[in-house]
Amino acid sequence: MKSLAAFALTMLAAAAVAQDAAKPKFRESDTPAPAPAPAVKDAAPKDGIGLIPETLEPVQKPKGVELKEPEAPQTLDKTTAAADELNERIRFRELKTKAEREPKVAAEMDRANTAKSDFEKREALRSYYALLYGRIAKLDSSLKKRADDARVRLSRRLDQTRVAPTEPIEPGERISE
Repeated sequence: MKSLAAFALTMLAAAAVAQDAAKPKFRESDTPAPAPAPAVKDAAPKDGIGLIPETLEPVQKPKGVELKEPEAPQTLDKTTAAADELNERIRFRELKTKAEREPKVAAEMDRANTAKSDFEKREALRSYYALLYGRIAKLDSSLKKRADDARVRLSRRLDQTRVAPTEPIEPGERISE
């Protein structure tokens, strides 16, 4: 048993010595490292053709028309954009008021208000919206998109989506009051 313990200690000591030998040793002095060797300037091959030419060869510029820089879209700051939007809304409201006072448009609104059935009222309102917003677009073409959007939005409101659409009532089927 003693010989086995002695053998194990000997092996451990040998392993420790072997590990110390494998470690790199650092320089203990502060001497600078040797400078790299200077590059050889005339390292051209013997046949006289170098990898990089001595001088650059001039290149002819291609002939053609000069390209113009694209114009950047004009961007407005938030204050100006908000002011423009407000002015457009005011102009739209003024034209709507003016168009509502016209006799044809007012007659369509009266027809919608005096309709006897829901179907007739929806049809009269669709006609009213088309006439009103068509008139606004005609008065000021810059507001055409806004007028079309309003007409479509209000006409869609009249669609029956949750119930079966009503059908027109024939005049003979009506019950007179």
